[in-house]
Amino acid sequence: MSVAYLDIYIGHKEEHDKEKTRYERTIEVLKKNAVIYGFPDDAEQLSVEQRETLKEVDVLLCSTSLDIPSWC
Repeated sequence: MSVAYLDIYIGHKEEHDKEKTRYERTIEVLKKNAVIYGFPDDAEQLSVEQRETLKEVDVLLCSTSLDIPSWC
């Protein structure tokens, strides 16, 4: 019996990978800084306002870092 696997991509794989990396980094930032901002450490529990604040933190990290991380 033969088994074959096929990867099918719809859309732009590179853009998806970049967005996935950003999301994973944001989750990492949340887990490290949730207590500082008074946020839950689970992204699913964030309010809309908390999500916007977290996005701003990510932007600040990317724009003020001398060594800009690859996920920016």
